[in-house]
Amino acid sequence: VALRGTPHYHKIAGRDNVLLLGDSLGDLRMADGLSERNVTLTVGFLNDKIEERREQYLAEFDVVIEGDGPMTDVNNLILRQILDQ
Repeated sequence: VALRGTPHYHKIAGRDNVLLLGDSLGDLRMADGLSERNVTLTVGFLNDKIEERREQYLAEFDVVIEGDGPMTDVNNLILRQILDQ
């Protein structure tokens, strides 16, 4: 976990839902090590080489926002998860 060993780790260690926001494929590993995860929603921000990287981002992230796109899809995804519980 990227936060392990930091003062903030204790704030997330026991949580079972993760909203992971990242702008590279390596960011998908930021939640690794959180053993209590029930749901992980991943949002990828694709800002450069959009045409070249689009398919890979779509395959790896739950939501992909290209360029400086709106957060509408992220908001809707979170609301769906909350309402489905």
